[in-house]
Amino acid sequence: MAKVILITGSTGFIGSAFCRSFLQEFPDSRLRCLVRPGSAHKIQSLKHMSEVSEGDLTDLRFIESNMRDVSVIVHLAAMLRTGHPEKVFRFNTETTRILTDAAAAHNIRQLIYVSTENVMREDIQDAYAEGKREAEKIASAFARTLILRPSFVFGPGENHGIGRICDVAERFPVVPQFGGLKAEVQPLYIDEMTACLTEAVRSETTGTYMICGLQKITINDFISLYCKVRKIRRFFVPVPKFLWRWLGCAADRVIPGAGWGSHQFQNIYFGRSYPDNLNFSS
Repeated sequence: MAKVILITGSTGFIGSAFCRSFLQEFPDSRLRCLVRPGSAHKIQSLKHMSEVSEGDLTDLRFIESNMRDVSVIVHLAAMLRTGHPEKVFRFNTETTRILTDAAAAHNIRQLIYVSTENVMREDIQDAYAEGKREAEKIASAFARTLILRPSFVFGPGENHGIGRICDVAERFPVVPQFGGLKAEVQPLYIDEMTACLTEAVRSETTGTYMICGLQKITINDFISLYCKVRKIRRFFVPVPKFLWRWLGCAADRVIPGAGWGSHQFQNIYFGRSYPDNLNFSS
């Protein structure tokens, strides 16, 4: 597979796993990883197998300077949380706009944009979900675009979603649970996510697809299962929903960029599971 693949977000959880997996399967491929200034050390192990370029993803000149011989763009970079929601929205839309324009200008073979399942939930209106919705519209303007909407992705090194709760279970003997929680999610293991991305690049698939794990499970049961597999004994304490709501609102005011705010707890209690026969492609 003699392609130059331009990748954003290669220092992140999904991006770094994808780079490793892809190069194992296609060792002759050329990856060009665009990273923030000062973060190249995070993918030190990949440096001998890929190009690494540091710069600002919202700088058109930086993107253009790295488009030589590119046939595929995999856009994984995203801003998840900060105390300034407008920055989240602006970064996630502007980077997508610049990369989409570059894809069209250089007539590349495929643009892969990794979105989120949150875009399908109109009740979720935080800056991250809104930015992803707008970014999908922007990316769709390029005819050869693939949009992937992954569910909760978990695995070693994940520290944003379920991984943060697993970290609590690893570190403390008492683990709070979500009282009254019935809503289910369909977590996706990182190896399944990277396999989807690898196959997408190989086949040059286009369209919009939701990807999720097959098992439907509540987050409470997921954490209990995690502890069982890890063989760690923990005492689980259900915390009432109203208290989580209060804590989320307090976090919005005191530590707005921490990722434990009202939107996150809303996501947990509303859940995200899907009919087995539902066709998500478009």
